[in-house]
Amino acid sequence: MKFKEFNLRKEHILALQDMYIENPTDIQSKVIPKMRKGNDILAHAQTGTGKTLAFLIPILESIPDISSGIKSLIIVPTRELSNQITDVLKYFQKYRSLSVVNASGGHNITTQIQKLSSNTDIVVGTPGRVLDLLRNGNINFKNIDSFVIDEMDQILAFGFLEDVILLMNKTPRKKQVCMFSATVSQDVKKLSKQFMLNPIYLTAERGEVVLDNISQLIVQTKDSRKLSSLMYSIEKINPFMCMIFCNSKKNAEKLYSDFIHHQYKNMELLHGEMSQNKRENILKKFRELKVQYLITTDLSARGMNIEGVSHVINYDIPRDVEYYIHRIGRTGRMNQIGYAISFVTEKDIANMKKIQKRIKKTIPVVYDTNDKEREKMEYSF
Repeated sequence: MKFKEFNLRKEHILALQDMYIENPTDIQSKVIPKMRKGNDILAHAQTGTGKTLAFLIPILESIPDISSGIKSLIIVPTRELSNQITDVLKYFQKYRSLSVVNASGGHNITTQIQKLSSNTDIVVGTPGRVLDLLRNGNINFKNIDSFVIDEMDQILAFGFLEDVILLMNKTPRKKQVCMFSATVSQDVKKLSKQFMLNPIYLTAERGEVVLDNISQLIVQTKDSRKLSSLMYSIEKINPFMCMIFCNSKKNAEKLYSDFIHHQYKNMELLHGEMSQNKRENILKKFRELKVQYLITTDLSARGMNIEGVSHVINYDIPRDVEYYIHRIGRTGRMNQIGYAISFVTEKDIANMKKIQKRIKKTIPVVYDTNDKEREKMEYSF
């Protein structure tokens, strides 16, 4: 199936072509027709399944050429995800006169207010900033047709539920409500029944994960050699732009400290307990290639979109199979080739087998359990 079969506007097909996208993913094939019919939807979809376009395309198809006020509100848990969705919309703005406001922190609120004073079509934002604009009378929701909540599980985890309920109650009762979540807990299901009218439950096929552009490799080593194995590997590969994942803030801080001790200066540390401004500054340095390596954790990297990441390294193997997909999905974007390297010790072997079963792929292995093996190591992805 191709996107053309959805009978989309030609401008939207052109934008998809600019993104090198021709065929819809499983979740897109399921969501787009239902959303265009006006159904309320609860979609179970992880990062890497194409969920952003799954809700953006129906929204864009419903927006008229002549603006009549805000037609769609998209609420997300982080400013990084708000930035990411806004960036995707820019592809469509190239071909259509669409007004989009990124109502998230880290952006000048005066500029946001100025944009909202004109004919805005879509607002993408975080709960706190959107509520600030609403309370100050800078935003009008009376013409909203659709309310989308992305990463609903993270909305709950970050404690934004009360804000979302307030926003929901400030929008018209008659509207389409769609939720997207990587995990669908009982709390998420309960909220869907509270906010939606006869919601349709859709889920991405578990085999449907877009990892085709990512070459994967396992480096099997020992705990005692793990750090030196990582340092040896990055010296040999010299990645252009690399994210290194650890399972906890403590592990990330320890790895960063070890690198600094060994005189590595071209790297930064990012974790969830940093202030938002510090996080933004670190991400800015990484995006601008002022540092080559970013050591991070799963929580701090959730919803992050950084163009040009060439390599993802799993220094710690994630406990959850889905986190492996989230992590390596940071590379291999926009039709580019990406590389993912996982450092596996004896305790990780069983988990790594589960990951390979989940992604339906046997990942090649190189060995670095002793010096002789290291001499023979070849990074053939």
